[in-house]
Amino acid sequence: MEMTVRGSMIPPLQPSPPAPARPRDGVLSAISELADHVRACNLKQADDLLTELLVLLHTRNER
Repeated sequence: MEMTVRGSMIPPLQPSPPAPARPRDGVLSAISELADHVRACNLKQADDLLTELLVLLHTRNER
């Protein structure tokens, strides 16, 4: 839909391309998926370590 402002044509907004995925996003997804499998197998110690690792990575990723 085009709009006119004081005689000027304003072209319709084009959707911006998606932001490129950060390399860490893939790592976080992989660790999160691994943590899900560990939880399903009831491996408490490994689950605790992976959860702690995910928290650290998320904290660093937000900086």
